[in-house]
Amino acid sequence: MNDTRRRLTLFNITRVVALGMLLALAAYLPLAQAGVIVEGVSHFKCYEVDDARNIDVLKQLADQIVELDPNVKIEEAKFFCTPVNKCDFVPPGEPQVPCPPPFIGLQDHLVCYEIETSVQAQIGTAVVTNQLGNQSYKIDDPELLCVPTSKAFITDPTCEIDPLSCPAGTVFNNATCACDQGDARE
Repeated sequence: MNDTRRRLTLFNITRVVALGMLLALAAYLPLAQAGVIVEGVSHFKCYEVDDARNIDVLKQLADQIVELDPNVKIEEAKFFCTPVNKCDFVPPGEPQVPCPPPFIGLQDHLVCYEIETSVQAQIGTAVVTNQLGNQSYKIDDPELLCVPTSKAFITDPTCEIDPLSCPAGTVFNNATCACDQGDARE
């Protein structure tokens, strides 16, 4: 791959991740206000997803930019986002201050799916302000849909239970490799 094409590919990946972050925050805020997500989680770090299956689900979406997008095809997962604390940088040689992980429940994650939309958005420019400063973005067509997500990591290689097979009203407990009664947020 030549250098120009590599830079363009990196630019496009960066643009998709930035858009995903904006969409993640847009999806997150109403849920936090409704008490669905633990208060105080406001940053997400997104990891690329490998071997995602194609969902191929059609939905209608409405947001602050496009009033109604009647034919959105949700495709494969691209990113898994986990809450993160953002702490100040400490230069080498100075006393290091630990950056504690955020307190989170198991449902406080996002998965961002690639989407195809039937609506061509003509949006313009958005001026945003956040903890990293003021920025101006040209908003193009949507590329990702980020949805609130529960997670369970299987760390015991001998565990043969599929966390998705737990019956309603139970949650997968990684420590015991069992479906237990209780709240997934504990």
